Amino acid sequence: MQEYNPVWDRRHNVNLVASYAFGKFDAWKVNARWNYGSGFPFTPTQGFYGSVPFNGDINTNYANSNADLTTIFGNLNSYRLPDYARVDLGVTKTWRFDEHRQLEVDFSLTNALDRKNIFYFDRVRFERVDQLPLLPSVGISYKF
Repeated sequence: MQEYNPVWDRRHNVNLVASYAFGKFDAWKVNARWNYGSGFPFTPTQGFYGSVPFNGDINTNYANSNADLTTIFGNLNSYRLPDYARVDLGVTKTWRFDEHRQLEVDFSLTNALDRKNIFYFDRVRFERVDQLPLLPSVGISYKF
């Protein structure tokens, strides 16, 4: 029997969310969100070897063919990726024209601290690939 941590095993996950409305008729709203998560499990790479694909053909020239790169894995999910942390900020301004019509302009920053959070590890190139960098966005909506 083999014991291992499943890929979705995030031991710690914390979300803190705050929102504050102010101004005449609460026309302004600011919000912030902080998310922290411990690292997910992953299986380390022990090495690589070339696997010649014969494709069922006895006439395959294995001496001159290109081998497929095949990975040799270590113990299943025995390591953990780095922790994840992100701060998102937003500001919304609302103009109410009457009881049915309003215009909202929203500005937000995703990953406001520009933290390098791992997305995955490219085993072949042996390099870390990170998620989104600092990502500003603007939105406009009109309700009627």
